[in-house]
Amino acid sequence: MEYNLSVNGLEVAATFEEQDIEGFYLPLLRLLTRIKENRKDKLIVFLAAPPGCGKTTLSYFLQYLSENSEELIPLQAAGIDGFMYKKNVINDMTIEIDGKTQPLAIYKGCPESFNVDALRNKLRIIRSGNITWPLYSRQIHDSVDDVITIDRDIVLIEGNYLLYNQGNWKDIHNYCDLSLFIHNDVSKLAERLINRKKMGGSSDSEAVTHYETSDRRNVITVMNHHYEPDIDVVLDGSTITSITSHVEL
Repeated sequence: MEYNLSVNGLEVAATFEEQDIEGFYLPLLRLLTRIKENRKDKLIVFLAAPPGCGKTTLSYFLQYLSENSEELIPLQAAGIDGFMYKKNVINDMTIEIDGKTQPLAIYKGCPESFNVDALRNKLRIIRSGNITWPLYSRQIHDSVDDVITIDRDIVLIEGNYLLYNQGNWKDIHNYCDLSLFIHNDVSKLAERLINRKKMGGSSDSEAVTHYETSDRRNVITVMNHHYEPDIDVVLDGSTITSITSHVEL
């Protein structure tokens, strides 16, 4: 079925299989509702996945489903891309790649391009009450501070590196109550990421070069270096092919 979703202010048409909705997405939301009903503070859920998996769209779809069922507590979707350093800061930073110093701007979106301390500080206070949260604008291709207010009882936070087990990301996974990780075929991710770059105005060769230089590295980083999630989901495109869960749905 096709759904028209509002994702960070943009209208997005997304397709989800009815069997996946009934077999996993709604049971997941019922689980979150049950957990929240037995606690007073906010319930924090992490959704991690490599770039190109469609995790942002999925998170807003789960928000949509939760808002349209009387049996569910509505959740709030939020991403971590707003915690990337500002464009002008990234342009002045460098990164070590294969023993060579490179401009960080070439690898924008890698773990080093995020202000992890700022993310950690927000996660430390997220349960205390309503807080503001940054957003990454696809219009200006930069982070914008304090765009949205986190005010719901269940918060679904999505991002590539939420379960990343390296560097100063290693403790971030401790701030969630339940974690999900989404896998997808690398070839499908490549196609999506190259097309996304072309839609942003890059030529075919520029899009492919960017994928080989930056996006592919980030995909491999996320897939090869993450903590074991509570729920592991494998997709073929947008269709679920397998689920491994350490919690009862």
